[in-house]
Amino acid sequence: MVNMYGKVMKIETDKPVQVMFFERSACSDDGGENPGEHGDPAMCLAIPTALFYDMYIFSTPNTKQVKPENYATIVIEEPNKEILQFDDQKFPSDESVVWKPVMGMDEWVVGSIKTKPGTHVLQGTRMFYFGCYLYGYHQFYGYMHPGGFMSSPIDDIENCENTQKSSSRGDLIDNDCDGRVDEELYDGYDNDHDGAVDEDLAKPDRVNGGWAEWRAWGCTQNCSVTDEERFRRCTNPRPVNFGANCPGFNRQPRKGKCWIKTRCPTTCPKLRFGFECAKSCANCFPDCNKFNGTCNGTCVKGYQDLEEICLIPCNSGWYGENCEESCEEKCGGDCAETVEGTCPPRYWLVALGVLTIFAIVGGSIYWWQQREPSQKFVHGEDNRSYVAHSGSSAFTFA
Repeated sequence: MVNMYGKVMKIETDKPVQVMFFERSACSDDGGENPGEHGDPAMCLAIPTALFYDMYIFSTPNTKQVKPENYATIVIEEPNKEILQFDDQKFPSDESVVWKPVMGMDEWVVGSIKTKPGTHVLQGTRMFYFGCYLYGYHQFYGYMHPGGFMSSPIDDIENCENTQKSSSRGDLIDNDCDGRVDEELYDGYDNDHDGAVDEDLAKPDRVNGGWAEWRAWGCTQNCSVTDEERFRRCTNPRPVNFGANCPGFNRQPRKGKCWIKTRCPTTCPKLRFGFECAKSCANCFPDCNKFNGTCNGTCVKGYQDLEEICLIPCNSGWYGENCEESCEEKCGGDCAETVEGTCPPRYWLVALGVLTIFAIVGGSIYWWQQREPSQKFVHGEDNRSYVAHSGSSAFTFA
């Protein structure tokens, strides 16, 4: 057992070991006859750096009976502190977090932050791996556990199977058998300094959402309300790979004069919507929202985006209703069209057919040329062609 009180150090071995943290029970003074340490101690598995993850989602305990002080401890390379986020906000850099260097690991530091009850997210603005441990204590209560970790086998180099050819980005597998998992970025560089480039790829960077421009002002979907409203969408860009959603609201109201002297859209016929039912939503099935044209069911084959009245054609590689069918699965590549997903013609079959025709024609010519030499063409006075045979019969060809 090593007393690490107040210290952070690196442990490195050449054989499999299990390392545990031990948290002392809480120190408290309840004013009674037994001041000092009360509550439970806690024990926690130490996670190898090779199994650190890039994002942690966790909840802190909070009940009517027990309201502990909760903390999250971060083990991170120092340059990445600046791009670390806690609940979609920049990780605190003030005196509330004290960072300590890790003995034996250059540029690695450890820091703890006090967390409130509820669910929290720790992640970076771009993809990188770091460690997270959660702990808390109360007068009669204590806990500690990892925030999460990868479960891929590591350091078994002799029995490792190289899976680089069949690997995918962020598959949580040591594909190149170097004892590390998904350590390469897709950037054309040898990030792990092993002589190979982009061979065991981490998943793509997360992208936080951004607001698109506000749409035009319009009336609400209640013909008894005269106020106007406008909306914006979190599509510039859309959140990708667990990126943060756009902050703020997507709707903004203001006073207006809606539906005072105008036909209410609820009376519009099928596949018509808007003021005086002037707009069409013909790409929707079975119908659309009578106020804004949003499709109620699905887009017809070949179109997508229910919120855009299904006006957007399928992207390359997709077809069918809402463009949800894959051309790759059906055709082994792109489709010839995006409605039914017709596969393009197999040109090798066409070529094979042409070669077959040439072979038949060529064989016929050869057969004709090899007929009995006594057969020959003669021309009569009327310029009609005959085939003369050695027998007494002759047959007219033209």
